[in-house]
Amino acid sequence: MWVTALQALVGGALVLFGVSRLGRGRAVWAGALAAGVGFGAWLALAPPPVAPVPDLPGASPQAAFVTSAACRACHPAEYASWRATFHRTMTQPATPATVLGDFDGVELQDRGAHMRLERRPADGSFWAHLLTPGGGIDRSRRVVMTTGAHHFQNYWLAEDDGWYVQLPFLWRVDSGRWLPVQDSFLHPDQPTPQGPGLWNGNCSYCHSVGSAAGLDRGTANTRAAELGISCEACHGPGEAHVARYRSPLARYLGGDDPADPVVAPSRLDHRREVAVCGQCHGIFMRTNLAQMNTQADHFRPGDPLGDTRQLFLPAPNPTGQGDLLIPPAEGPVTATLAGGGRTAEVTVLGFDRQGVYLRPAGPAPQGGVELVLSGVGEPPGPPLRLRGLLATLPGGLLRLPVNSGWGQDAGEQVARRLGWRGQVPVWFDMSAFWPDGTVRSTGRETNALARTGCYTRGEMGCGSCHSMHAGEAPDDMLAPGMRGDQACLQCHQADVPDVAAHSHHPADSDGARCQNCHMPHTTFGLLGAIRSHRVDSPDATRSWRTGRPDACALCHTDRPLGWVGAHLTQWYGQPPLRPLPPPWDTTAAAALWALTGDGAQRGVAAWALGWGPAQAASGRTWTAPILAALLDDDYAAVRSVAGRALAPLLPAGWAYDFVAPPADRQAAAAAARAALPAADRAGPAVLHDAAGRPLTAAVERLRAARDRRPVHIAE
Repeated sequence: MWVTALQALVGGALVLFGVSRLGRGRAVWAGALAAGVGFGAWLALAPPPVAPVPDLPGASPQAAFVTSAACRACHPAEYASWRATFHRTMTQPATPATVLGDFDGVELQDRGAHMRLERRPADGSFWAHLLTPGGGIDRSRRVVMTTGAHHFQNYWLAEDDGWYVQLPFLWRVDSGRWLPVQDSFLHPDQPTPQGPGLWNGNCSYCHSVGSAAGLDRGTANTRAAELGISCEACHGPGEAHVARYRSPLARYLGGDDPADPVVAPSRLDHRREVAVCGQCHGIFMRTNLAQMNTQADHFRPGDPLGDTRQLFLPAPNPTGQGDLLIPPAEGPVTATLAGGGRTAEVTVLGFDRQGVYLRPAGPAPQGGVELVLSGVGEPPGPPLRLRGLLATLPGGLLRLPVNSGWGQDAGEQVARRLGWRGQVPVWFDMSAFWPDGTVRSTGRETNALARTGCYTRGEMGCGSCHSMHAGEAPDDMLAPGMRGDQACLQCHQADVPDVAAHSHHPADSDGARCQNCHMPHTTFGLLGAIRSHRVDSPDATRSWRTGRPDACALCHTDRPLGWVGAHLTQWYGQPPLRPLPPPWDTTAAAALWALTGDGAQRGVAAWALGWGPAQAASGRTWTAPILAALLDDDYAAVRSVAGRALAPLLPAGWAYDFVAPPADRQAAAAAARAALPAADRAGPAVLHDAAGRPLTAAVERLRAARDRRPVHIAE
């Protein structure tokens, strides 16, 4: 008792000197109690002492980092605004103040894993016990870190040899429940568990500051300057900056110091400003992966992104089928095509599993040819010579097919000659992109901006709409006034003098909102659809060719794609959409994407069927049979979206769990079909007859024909 009272008194004294580690608010309160109302009141109110979390990453070997604590004294407002964001909570030590999940003896089972979670109030620790088939403890691991605090929270266990391994279950914040991690992403259902996620050398670089993976032949010695995404992630290491401004004279004089590495992203040109966010918010190939794995990431705010990361922007396949192309990394690459005593210069468009795609500058050799790719890349090496029988494609393009004579590493060699300097995207999983090359995985906004004219031809950057320190809400950090049309009108006001005339919708309607038309919800993540950051205009022909849903059909969910195309032709002069085959000629596009599309199309379309503006424009209840058909989809993420969209349409007692066993899901789907509401739309476009009865056989026939090519979207 007396020891605890002494600790309280000392804590209060430390507050007066500004060095208490209890946290300012709690420590000041503790000091006031100790001084004003005595030890008894303090002892009654003080929480149990929390021991420091062991086995956290050690201090960063990069001494230039000083952590956000050093920024707080001079920048209290910026510190407070950053602290209110979810960037701060991206990685935290696992303590009673940070852990959101229920660890009070909960048992979790999934795909052969059986675990019991434990919270130990005595020292504030959290544990995961792997259980044997008989219920005994096989082994125990302490939870040392958390990731996330908004939608999900993941947990990291301290394993042997310095590894941080992901708990295979995460906490879903909004519904307050545990979910298997692999069911939180858009992946096909798998009966076996996926490999464990590792924080070292992957998550660590974007979820902490100054991380050094320290990977060495099966072991890890990962260290970090600070957990979470804090000041120095965006402004650069602060050691020199802090040292300079320790001087009162320097603080008084102010001004810029060329030797000060701290940067304000808002003062950078738009490409380098985007690079600050793009160091994490992108799909890229690292140019220095081996160095990063053993040492650290050397990107610093203000650097060009390409110094350390080559953004991956796959190119559409010119045949309209097959994989996206792996294109040249940094601009056009020319090569020489020789055959039959003739040579021609060709532009290399990229390559896929089928071969290398070429655009000839003039008449090209035919038949058996040799493609000579210059000796560029790292290492330079001699020219690469590829032989084969040339194929002619529509549009005057050529393809040199892959053959066994190229060797097993031909793909990597071609990529090197196309300027890929570090990691090589050979046979990269392209399912995170729409077939036109648009990224469809959330958190990868840099890839989307790189396809956007506002960025490539204009000067739009992340800071054009978002603000870390002045954001209206911590989830999207939109700058004041940027939640509505002003985000676009700040540049395009002169282009849109009359909103109603431009949009062909009432000016105060959802259909006239800029973002609903030019940034539709065609990105998937966090068990839902999210706005695309590829800013473009609706195009029915593109939607038909590529499968990327257009904004019109995701709002007018009861209309066929031909109806969309006719209006875009009438209103904006787009070329007419060619006649479509059945059932696309008569059936609502959103319904067809939901039933016949691939996993991403089904997830996006199911989300749209439950979206308020779409329901206001297109009706609500007619969607119920389609959503019910997705309750037993072979993607857990699609089932989650469909269940959430369907629940408000059914009686309150209907219950559904998207990760329940198949028999339970099928029973819930049967109960949903038995309780379908009266349809508020009728006709073949919405898969109902003229009397409003669902065309159940047609729904099931379409669902059976769904695109089964696997899609893997992991944020």
